[in-house]
Amino acid sequence: AAWTPVQLGIGYERPDAGGNDPEPTLEDVTRPGDVIQPTSFNSPGNEGVELAIDNSTSTKYLNFDKLHAGFTVTPGVGPTVVVGLRVTSANDAPERDPVSFTLEGTNDGVVFTEIARSRLPDFPARFHTVEVRFENPQSYRSYRLLFPEVRNAASAVAMQLSEVELLGTAGPPPARFAEFIATDIEGW
Repeated sequence: AAWTPVQLGIGYERPDAGGNDPEPTLEDVTRPGDVIQPTSFNSPGNEGVELAIDNSTSTKYLNFDKLHAGFTVTPGVGPTVVVGLRVTSANDAPERDPVSFTLEGTNDGVVFTEIARSRLPDFPARFHTVEVRFENPQSYRSYRLLFPEVRNAASAVAMQLSEVELLGTAGPPPARFAEFIATDIEGW
């Protein structure tokens, strides 16, 4: 995605306290082919980490590390602000379902900042999708998503899921375009 400078000639005033603002449309900021690295390569060849963001519920990501398994992904769309998470359960073995998550963001690939940590709603069936929303005003280039626990660690041999969606919006434009973005239209 590229930012294009534009000149806007029409503006309007909106009260600060406006409770009628529509909720922003959130989309999955990941795409098949985005750079994604697993927490380990302890997965079968046909159930690797890239399948977590392939937009298909007929595949799955399985990691035999079981606890604290997950991945780091860099959305190809550039910096994004993630405020939600969707996870879809896989085809079998409910004991392998993740039941909690930790999401962290980074802009340098070294220092990660925690964005959210929570329980996931229960998956009532196979291929069921659950969603969690959280506050996050900061844009990041990459995200680390870990699943610390599975439904039944005593009987599970792995952690598995069918699909993950990081819900958000594009982050702020690059600084070099800041001069083209006007916020004060009164003097126009």
